[in-house]
Amino acid sequence: MDNEELIGLLLNTTKEQQQAVSDLIQEFKRQQTRLDDMASSLPNDLQAAIMMTLRANREDAALAAKNAVETAINPIVSSLSNTVAQASDEKRQLNRALRLLSWKWLLIASATTASVAGVLLFAVYSAVWWQRSELEGLRTEKAAMEENIEQLSKRKGDVHFSLCGKQQRPCVEVEGDRSYGDDDKHLFYILKGVK
Repeated sequence: MDNEELIGLLLNTTKEQQQAVSDLIQEFKRQQTRLDDMASSLPNDLQAAIMMTLRANREDAALAAKNAVETAINPIVSSLSNTVAQASDEKRQLNRALRLLSWKWLLIASATTASVAGVLLFAVYSAVWWQRSELEGLRTEKAAMEENIEQLSKRKGDVHFSLCGKQQRPCVEVEGDRSYGDDDKHLFYILKGVK
């Protein structure tokens, strides 16, 4: 039985006991009224004696009812106090767990942020490194082209480039149809306009 069911049972028992006490008090008042009606027909001395006896009995009955109610309610109050103490302890444990969970979430968020930043930094570094290597290759190619241009300028060459064939590949104009070279794989021609 969990705490909510126990509290509900205790509250129902308390209500039943309160109703029983209320019913007894109502019955006692009815009997008092009947006795008062009967006492009015008795002589005054007898009435006074009966009234004193009834008062004493009423006080004893009230004390007995009070003790009975206290006896019946004490276990319920004790059980409710224990339940409240358990609920308070569970609340403290829950608050402690929430504080621990908030720290864990903070650590997870920090670790995730650091991981994402690390991956992003690595990606940026890789992209910059690749661009630097490409740039270095282009600088080397540019230096070779500048050297070729300088050699052509020294020879006072006027080379004409064009696009040739169906695929529009770059080509140059050469002098004559005679090629020079030691093998069939490498054919060399004299560029037209170079002295």
